[in-house]
Parts: sequence; C-alpha cells; structure tokens
Amino acid sequence: MDFFIDDLPKVINSIYSKKKILFNSNENLNDKNVYCMSHWDQITKTIFNKPSSSYIKKMINTNTNFKIKQINKIESNRNSEVFKLHDLSKKEYFLKVYPIRDQNNYSYLNKIDREILALNLLKKIRINSIPSLIYFDKEFNFVMTSWITGKAKKKIDDEFLFSLLNFIRKIHLNSKLLKNKFKLLPIAKDAVLNYDDIILDIKKRLSLFKNNKNIIPKDVLNIILEVERLTNSQNYKNKNFLKKTNFKYHINLSKQILSPSDMGLHNCIYSNKVFNFYDFEYFGRDDPVKLLCDIILNPNTFIYFNLMNNFFKNYVALFNDKNFLIRYRLTFRLHLLKWILIILKRFNEKDYSRSFTKNNSQFKKSKFYLANFKNFDSSLYFFSDIN
Repeated sequence: MDFFIDDLPKVINSIYSKKKILFNSNENLNDKNVYCMSHWDQITKTIFNKPSSSYIKKMINTNTNFKIKQINKIESNRNSEVFKLHDLSKKEYFLKVYPIRDQNNYSYLNKIDREILALNLLKKIRINSIPSLIYFDKEFNFVMTSWITGKAKKKIDDEFLFSLLNFIRKIHLNSKLLKNKFKLLPIAKDAVLNYDDIILDIKKRLSLFKNNKNIIPKDVLNIILEVERLTNSQNYKNKNFLKKTNFKYHINLSKQILSPSDMGLHNCIYSNKVFNFYDFEYFGRDDPVKLLCDIILNPNTFIYFNLMNNFFKNYVALFNDKNFLIRYRLTFRLHLLKWILIILKRFNEKDYSRSFTKNNSQFKKSKFYLANFKNFDSSLYFFSDIN
C-alpha cells in the first residue's frame, strides 16, 4: 500500500508501509516514514500532493469570512503553491500554501510559523515595504497577504542594491525597538552563529547526496566529491587559523541581526520606483555575515557580482563589528560550496537525474561556482581570503 493511516502509535509501528500517517496525535515518532497530522485536510494534501485551484477556493470560502470569486495559480519555482485571489468586491490577495512535508523538518519552527512571525514583527517595528498579513490557517497550512502590484526585475542594478541595503538597514536599526524581546526570537533557519554551524550544514547536505549516489549522474557526483574535498581542505586551513590566532568564532546576541534570510531579485516586486520584499520562510536571528554571503551567492545575484563592491562596503559599514571581515573571510568560500549543493539539490530526485544532460542549467551553474571558488586573486573586495 502507498499510505497507511491510524491513530495509535503502536499500530503505526507494527505496519510496514513506505508512508504512514499518525492521525490526531501530538506525538512525534522517530521514523522518517511517519507523518504526524491532526486534520484530514493535511492528509488530503499529503496524498494528492498539490491542491487544485478549485480546492483552495472552496477551502477558503468554507473556513473563512472571505468570499473568493476567482483564483488563479501563479507559476513559480517555489516549493509552495502560490495563488492570486479576487473577492466579490474585486479586491486582490496573495495566497501561499506550504508543502506539508515540511511539518517535521524544522527543529523549532515550520516555514509557515516563520512567515507569520516575520510579517507581524516587521510591521511592528515599522517596516512597510512588505505585504500585510491578512489571514492564516495552520491547520490548512496557508498564509493570505495583501497583493503587491508591480513587476519583478530581471537584472540587478544599483537601484535595487540601494533599496536592499536600506531594507536591511531599517530592520537592523528598528529591531532595537524590541529591546529585551529580541533574545526571545528564534534563530534563523540554517543560521551560522558558530564556525562549526556552516561545516555541519555542508556535511548534512553532502550526506543526502551520498545516500542517493546510485541515482546521481556521474558528472554531478564528481562535483559533489570535489565540494567534499574542498570543504575538508578549507576547514583544515580555517581550523589552523583559529588555533594560531585564538580567534573566538561566536556571534554574541549584541552582534546578531534580525535576518530576512532569502533575499534577492526573486523575492521582490518593483512598482513606482519602490521595491517591496516578500517571502520570509527562513526568518530569524543570525550573523549579518551569513546574510551577506547568501545575498552575494544567490544565483540571481552571483552572475552580477561585479556590481557588488559598493553594496559590500556599505553593508559592512552598517555594523560596528571589528571581527566582521575575519568571519567573512573564514566562511565565504564555505558558503560558496554550500550553494553548489543547494543548486544541485534536485539531482537527489530520481526523475530529475534520469533526464540529465551536460547542458542542464543547474549543472552549468554549479560548474560556474566551482570555477569561482579559486578566484581569490580577483580585484573584487569581497573575494579576500584569510592569511
């Protein structure tokens, strides 16, 4: 059978099935094949995977006071399903339905929890260049926000980088309004608050590829093995530096920022010379160095890194942190290797691997990153290496 559903853990444990659902329970079984769910709609989405537009429309109209007349699915590269809604008064909304498989993945918060927290908190500290949270339902796993009119920009330019810098600056300065509440906020997904955090993250991603090495194309596997070799080499070099200098790589609370995390052209809308930012699924406290590395290395940005010098210098100047550049030089290349693994992630899927060719865009991107790993003789300021 494909799915087995029961409300007793002992029954679930006694049945062999690829996918098992423990219904109406607060328990978390230590079994990767078990989903713990408390609502039949969650089970529906798990079995049928992607909900249809008509199903979403019926779900909202049945369970809220909104009367949605029209719903249009938006084509997206995201894991979540996204829709544009129109109510009877022709008002427009944005709706995101999160993948149910994320329910047990995060040790502290799911994507939907982080999104809700970010939208509420950023508005509270007077950040207005984001959508407003209209409604959410954790049972049905969706968030509904105001619709942002505008267009997505296709290329990075100085105007975008200036707006992104101001967005981060305003969050950083206004987060002081939170005072003692700041330390109670969650750590960002994949945060790097200690040196070992980035090493553990890379090793975790590498292990997923190793577990699926039989389905991964040989050319892709060669890149994975090279990433592993370079990670070990860079880690050895960094450890020697840390030991020799007695540098303490730990980000105290006073040096942490509220990080919107996944920031770039792919998460903003441009209208009337204003950029609005959205998508805060990884939101939380983090090192500003981690955010900077991810901004530079995001595939939408990295191809334009020749434009990043001024952004880099102004970003570093935002933070009164004498150790900022040391942490940056220690981890930038490690973050680059991590991004190669993110880019190649889909090759862990059998169907995607079967259709592999050397012209595959993700494969070509990974080779571009790998080529730039050794490009530290560049005149670009942010390619500085450790001594």
